[in-house]
Amino acid sequence: MAFLGKEKMFRVAEFKKIKGKQVFTQFAFKGYKLDQAGNLTHYKKKINQNDRRKKNFVELNMWTGQKDIKGKNLYAEDFVFDHNNKVNGIIKWFNNMGGFILRVDAGKIEIPYSYLNEDDVKLELLGNRYENEGRKNKWKK
Repeated sequence: MAFLGKEKMFRVAEFKKIKGKQVFTQFAFKGYKLDQAGNLTHYKKKINQNDRRKKNFVELNMWTGQKDIKGKNLYAEDFVFDHNNKVNGIIKWFNNMGGFILRVDAGKIEIPYSYLNEDDVKLELLGNRYENEGRKNKWKK
């Protein structure tokens, strides 16, 4: 597993195919390794990250390198509330920007999260896309 000091550099969202649909089961850390080419393996077996039609499917969520106001690690696909700007959003990784951005709830404003330091945003973790999808009432107003 990849660590940066004591921190986990990524988490893996595991899915199981049930009645033809991929359903989130859990976040896993044990046994997963990410090589320099970006290939994910689980106990030396290459893992499917692209084809949702296959039996087992996983999504890799990279750690942003930052923590929220309560000290919890922030990963891609986490729902957060920015106390400075009073907006809800989701943390996304964008290859073309080379970093993480905070995509605001309205979808019209994108704050380039990778270029903002912790003084510019004060984030609180509210949940993630897998466990809290459709639970917008948990978001702050």
